[in-house]
Amino acid sequence: MLAEPFNLADRDANEGPSPYLYGYPDVYGDEPRPQSSPYYWWFQYLKRHSGYKECCERGGEGEYAALYLDWGDVRTDDFEEWFFQFGDGLFREPHVPDDLGEIRDASQLGKINWNDTMVVAIPIRFGKRDLSKQEISYQFSMLLDARFPGKTSGRPTYVSEAKYKFSGYPQLDKLEERLRIYDMRRENPGWALWKIGEQLALDENFPAGKDHVTNSREQGKLGEDKRRMMTVLVSQRLKKATEQVKNSVNNVFEVV
Repeated sequence: MLAEPFNLADRDANEGPSPYLYGYPDVYGDEPRPQSSPYYWWFQYLKRHSGYKECCERGGEGEYAALYLDWGDVRTDDFEEWFFQFGDGLFREPHVPDDLGEIRDASQLGKINWNDTMVVAIPIRFGKRDLSKQEISYQFSMLLDARFPGKTSGRPTYVSEAKYKFSGYPQLDKLEERLRIYDMRRENPGWALWKIGEQLALDENFPAGKDHVTNSREQGKLGEDKRRMMTVLVSQRLKKATEQVKNSVNNVFEVV
């Protein structure tokens, strides 16, 4: 059983620019760039999780059967089609109106999400006198200051309510760099770590290692120092990538 495709009518009801915290992936046009989306990288890390891969091979059975209902078979290279089918259930934020509205009937209160909505009662008359817009605005501003002390914008920091969330702000270049190291290590398990770093740096895929590539004239201490530093750089990133692949089956993905 697969997750239901997204509901177009429900998506259209969302009044924000996108129902996704990080926007819909760039998968259309003549030059699509899905790599510019953190959702793409979570998808890529999960593809490399051996346990989930086995679950996909068994058609969704086994330890990660529940996860399979949400993510489906990630062994595809067609990220656009996969995200079209599963993205809403994974990453779509619940619909929250982006503008102020008036409650005219008590029955409307039952439809309010009290976790992300502030309800205010505004008297439009004070005795026999109508309140001015300026007076109402001032009182409303005071209420916001009391509700969100210390926040100059008057609104709290946005917290994602999607089913699957990111921890930290996604640094896409780091996610890509780590995964390249992880993949090359798997493809060349017998290579020394410094050699992996050198190859990636020579291919212009590892900027941090560029200054630590050795040449034929650097076989002495200078060459040893460079290789030692390259080993450290690659080891750090490989360790982090391995952790992220392992944690890609959780509902919170650390991306820093």
